[in-house]
Amino acid sequence: MNSSPGICFSLLGRFCLYLGEREIPEAAFKSRKALSLLKLLALKPKQQLHRDQAIDALWPELEPTAAAAQMYKSIHYIRKAFEAATADLAPEELLVYKDETLKLTAPAEVHTDLDAFQHLAQEARRNKTLFSYQHAVACYTGDLLPADIYESWTEELRESMRVQFVELLIALGQKYIDAGDFADAAEAFRRVLGIDPLDEIAHQGLMRAFALQGNRSQALHQYKRCEEILAKELDTKPAVETVALLKAIREGKIQPAPQAAPKKAGAAKPASALHKRSPMVGRQNELKQAATLLDHLAQGKGEMLLLQGTAGIGKTRLAQEIFYLAQLRGYQPL
Repeated sequence: MNSSPGICFSLLGRFCLYLGEREIPEAAFKSRKALSLLKLLALKPKQQLHRDQAIDALWPELEPTAAAAQMYKSIHYIRKAFEAATADLAPEELLVYKDETLKLTAPAEVHTDLDAFQHLAQEARRNKTLFSYQHAVACYTGDLLPADIYESWTEELRESMRVQFVELLIALGQKYIDAGDFADAAEAFRRVLGIDPLDEIAHQGLMRAFALQGNRSQALHQYKRCEEILAKELDTKPAVETVALLKAIREGKIQPAPQAAPKKAGAAKPASALHKRSPMVGRQNELKQAATLLDHLAQGKGEMLLLQGTAGIGKTRLAQEIFYLAQLRGYQPL
């Protein structure tokens, strides 16, 4: 493990910033614009931003000279907050301004849960396994920067991430149905409808999950709810596919199926156990090594993993994430 501290951002569900294991509170940045500049940087690929992009996003109403002065003031506030959080690194090394470009940097890299979610979503779309969908869904702990919902520079990315999350939930629900885990499938589809009550695919999934559980009346009631909300909000009727599914349920063509067998060690946990955690970002190599050892354990091959390093580099947080990976595979760590 790298002994130098990294910068770690939580951007989904809330804003939180750690330098190593030390949290830097929002109040440390002295001004709202300084905090906004930091958030804007965290959203950008490789956490770098040209001065003109920063000014256009945060000070569009000011003349260029005045806007630049406000940006420099915000840079100063950010660096002062970093300076108060660590004596090991100069703040100018963490927030670099060179050639009219701002860049966040750290010896152990800069990590965000947004980047982690995007990476896991891509992995899930490629692998299409129950575990990969579970892991990606677990990483999405809420909408992007909810405290900045009215800031124009967050809107497009927030909506894009929400759309990806809904797509992952629908795929996860279908994977649960394929696995015979109908209650977990129903929960996944309910979560979609909690975000978008007009999502007809989620209504269909919930109808099917209810029918496969033997809850025919609930399945029919779900169709009624779908019909009512589409009529009220869009002045339209359910799609042909939804009506055909209703007909199949009424005619008994979708019969209750056997529930999945009890999960053994190594089996994935349901989504309900996954979405409340705050996922770790970064440490992909260490987590991959831990996951490999856990897979060996499922094959009866016990091994030992030792975490070591200086204080403040994230050992406790890494141990918590390995604990989570073990739970995800059906183990009960002590």
